[in-house]
Amino acid sequence: EIAKHFDPEEEGYDVVEDAIYTMTGVAWYINDMKRKHEHAVRLQEVQSLLLNWKGPDLTTFGELVLEGTFKVHRAKNERTLFLFDRILLITKRRGEHYVYKSLISSSNLMLIKSSKDSLSFSVTHYKHPKQAHTVQAKTLEEKKIWTHHIKRIILENHLTNIPQK
Repeated sequence: EIAKHFDPEEEGYDVVEDAIYTMTGVAWYINDMKRKHEHAVRLQEVQSLLLNWKGPDLTTFGELVLEGTFKVHRAKNERTLFLFDRILLITKRRGEHYVYKSLISSSNLMLIKSSKDSLSFSVTHYKHPKQAHTVQAKTLEEKKIWTHHIKRIILENHLTNIPQK
């Protein structure tokens, strides 16, 4: 706002511009740290509510990217999915707890979009495509967000270099 009221030809304009740039960077950093702290607190909460989990501490799988509850094809109960930087954790809600059901490493994760249902998509281990978890989002926007982040996580964790266009 201050830059709008300052003549670019006046002496000191560069200093004001640098100050605005620095303040914007600091504000962005503070917001990013706050978001990471909120995710870390949520991650600890999920860890404390997770039943039947024999794996390592969830913090070893990177940042919690997304979490959501979905209807599952051929299952009477919903599943809660937790997408981390390095895994997709599939759980079933039991009261206030989450019961561990499955885990797919991001480097082995495969995403299959459904042609039959515009709200559904499947996730599976690429070596076991017949053991797919087909879930149904509540909205097209939710599906779009989830499939976007799953694709990004797959690409970031794939061991092969993917050529740019």
